Amino acid sequence: MASEKKKKISPAAKTGWVSYDRGYEITQSGSIISNCLQYLLKERAPITLYNKNYQSGNTLIFAVKDNRLLIDKPRDWMGLKKVRVIFKDSAKLWNHFVTLIVSESKDTLFAQLPTELFMLQRRAHFRVETPQGSMVTFRHEKKKCKFKIQDVSAGGMLMFEKINHGIPLHGKKISEILISIPTVTKGPDAKLSRIRFSIPDGKVVRSFKNGQTEMEFFGVYFTPEPKEETRILQYVRQRELHMLRKGM
Repeated sequence: MASEKKKKISPAAKTGWVSYDRGYEITQSGSIISNCLQYLLKERAPITLYNKNYQSGNTLIFAVKDNRLLIDKPRDWMGLKKVRVIFKDSAKLWNHFVTLIVSESKDTLFAQLPTELFMLQRRAHFRVETPQGSMVTFRHEKKKCKFKIQDVSAGGMLMFEKINHGIPLHGKKISEILISIPTVTKGPDAKLSRIRFSIPDGKVVRSFKNGQTEMEFFGVYFTPEPKEETRILQYVRQRELHMLRKGM
């Protein structure tokens, strides 16, 4: 788990995710935390309550009421005042937050709303930042959309657009995904071209806004066909080597 000792956190954490420590990212964004809690409620996703002297079995947050999390009280509850709430998000990444137990009843724990959320960025697929000019087109319902891309892997991508784009994407499925990335051909006649990847469909599993850049970001999970997955993996490896050579 990420250390609970306070360290300097970038102001950008107020609007999005920032690197923290030992593979973790942290956010203090109210909208991201709210979306996460809504996911836990809607999907009745299992959580674990953890303290250095205690670890519960699977339980769940079943309501948010009067600025309190209502947690199904574990049978072996030990009357703790401070716990970590651990769970997997919709992208199957480990998340946790620290909360105080304000009160309890026979079957319910009443906890404070979190102000910080940690995410462990250990992905099944390594991701790389894409060069400027990388784009993706896709269909959302009957509308064709075009967004910019920040990074890509064989299992998903992070795309973004201006905050007021007017398209409600969080938690939605998208289809006919076509990724277009600029690349320079090698040799004496080097020229700018584009490499393209086609994925049948995907799902927007997380979103956050950056008020400083006025951009909204969307994490998309997808599963390409085997042939296309191989092509994406080849690109990711080549891009990683390119960035290492440049000393990035």
